[in-house]
Amino acid sequence: MKAIRRITAIAAVAVLVFSTAKPAKSQAEVLLPAACATGVGCVLVGTIVIAGVAYYIWQNNQTGQQYRMAIEDPEAEARRMGRTQSEPVTAGTRARAAARCKVLARGRTLKEVRWFRANQWECIFY
Repeated sequence: MKAIRRITAIAAVAVLVFSTAKPAKSQAEVLLPAACATGVGCVLVGTIVIAGVAYYIWQNNQTGQQYRMAIEDPEAEARRMGRTQSEPVTAGTRARAAARCKVLARGRTLKEVRWFRANQWECIFY
């Protein structure tokens, strides 16, 4: 009897030491329809979602913190951050490309007009 216990213990240790753990893969797209297959499952999922949102609102009301994000104009943000933007233009000459770039500027400042290839030019704005 002791020999069987020793062999079992050694086998269990060997399996634990030499086996590799596989990461768990959660698949919400499979779980949610399965949970909503029954009426009770769908009620539970809905209750959990509503309770989570209610708790989030309640917690923010308790602490007085408000999480608001301003919607910013991407072009104004690019000017503020100093990032340049570019748009391609097809024109025969640099002068025509510059004229088309000025039309495309829409309030942005035209930094330069670069030759790209053949009749392709690139308008650089900031």
